[in-house]
Amino acid sequence: MKASRSITRLSLVVAFALSGCATATAPPFEFGNYDTGLYVYSKHPEKLPVFEEALTKAIEKGRESGRVAPGLQAELGYCYLHDGKRAEALAQFKAEMALFPESIPFLTSIVAQNGG
Repeated sequence: MKASRSITRLSLVVAFALSGCATATAPPFEFGNYDTGLYVYSKHPEKLPVFEEALTKAIEKGRESGRVAPGLQAELGYCYLHDGKRAEALAQFKAEMALFPESIPFLTSIVAQNGG
């Protein structure tokens, strides 16, 4: 009798433990290597192309999964402005505003200042 209760309890514990492992959820947004790229860029500003690449890959991966992280497209837009790529920058700012309407008040003035 005690042995059957112990087995039942043990199997319940194992079942709960395994079900917890199986329900891992993906993070809500895709940041890719944003943090690493930003760190490298902050220490070595000449490595802006490396940071742009990290942002581009994170945005692409986020679009594939429908989980683009807020601010990444705006950040890439700023990088493009720094490089003198105004049209590309405006496209990124507009994409950010479309995906995250809460960015509209901030980005509208930046777009206007840059001919958009």
